[in-house]
Amino acid sequence: MLRTVSYGLIVPTYCGELCCTQPQLLLAWRVISFLFVKMLHHFVTICVQLEYNSRSND
Repeated sequence: MLRTVSYGLIVPTYCGELCCTQPQLLLAWRVISFLFVKMLHHFVTICVQLEYNSRSND
């Protein structure tokens, strides 16, 4: 149990330090997450439009 908790604390700390020492990694992570959010938003918009179109045709 204790080992799991300490492991759960070590990993984010390690990732945080890695991002601090590697700024390009942090930038890459931001770009990836930004693109993912945009893609998700685009997908949702298309789904909503399709749903709206199918309802307005009835």
